[in-house]
Amino acid sequence: MVTARNTAVLGNTELLLISPSFQAERRINIGFLSRMDILFAIGNTFGLFLKCSILFYGLILLLSQLIQLRIYSPVIFPTNCILIVLSSVIYSSVAEHFQFSQNVGIMFTIPFIPMLKSINC
Repeated sequence: MVTARNTAVLGNTELLLISPSFQAERRINIGFLSRMDILFAIGNTFGLFLKCSILFYGLILLLSQLIQLRIYSPVIFPTNCILIVLSSVIYSSVAEHFQFSQNVGIMFTIPFIPMLKSINC
C-alpha cells in the first residue's frame, strides 16, 4: 500500500530517492493538512530509536548469556563503544549504506527467510 502511494504521488522518481515515503508525505497539501512532513519525521525518528533500543537490548542480553554473566550491566559500555566505532567506520555515507543493502545485503538475509517463515506459523 505504501509502495502504491509512493508510485502514485512520485511516479518514476520514487526509484531515485533515498526516502520516497518522506517525499510523498511532503507533497500532502489538503487545506489544513499541509506541512505534515514534520509529524512523519518525528514518528520515523521515534520508530528508529525504538527499533535500535530493542535491538541493542537484545544484543546485550545475548552477549551476557554467551559469557554467562548473571547481570548484563558490565557488557553495556564496551558494546556501546564498539558499536559507535563500527558505525563510523563501516559506511562513510547514507548512499554507500543504501547501495550495499540493495546489492549485497540481500545475500545475507536469504538464509534467514526460512527461519522467519517457520516462526510465523
